[in-house]
Amino acid sequence: MKTKLFLFAAMLLVSVSAFAQSGNNNPLKGDVNGDGVVDEEDIAAVIAIIKNPAQPQKTYYWYVGYDQDAYYHPESFKDNMYTTTTNAIPTQYSVSGNNGLDVSGTGTRPNYLIMITPSTWSKPIIYGQLKDAEITMTLEKQNVTITGISGVTFNVYSGTGEISDSKVFINY
Repeated sequence: MKTKLFLFAAMLLVSVSAFAQSGNNNPLKGDVNGDGVVDEEDIAAVIAIIKNPAQPQKTYYWYVGYDQDAYYHPESFKDNMYTTTTNAIPTQYSVSGNNGLDVSGTGTRPNYLIMITPSTWSKPIIYGQLKDAEITMTLEKQNVTITGISGVTFNVYSGTGEISDSKVFINY
């Protein structure tokens, strides 16, 4: 297999070298590594690309708000969720980050705060707008599927007691 791959890369280099032009602003065909020369280093670059293809960036969905529908029907709530490319709640909403998340929702306040996170995330620690007391979040539902998000299950938490803060801080 390695011999076939090397022969393929060598044939590619030879055939592309015939078309290589220098002395103009056009990039050289076959100059995979962008050094201005078509040579064996380009073969190595092609082999490295084949061995380590780029992986698409994964999107993680999560939600916090006062929407009671998020509690009763989390599977139909995808369009209202936040996204991140890290496998944890974004740190900019932490108490130490001093940049809380403005919480929206259709529920009349005071109401129960709802949070939906991927099942792989730790239990959230939520603080209200004054950052002086933790809001107790109770795990209500586990391994919930959400329409349109395949391969991921979610946990649904609710804040125990009525809450009226318009901003929350999220720690883990």
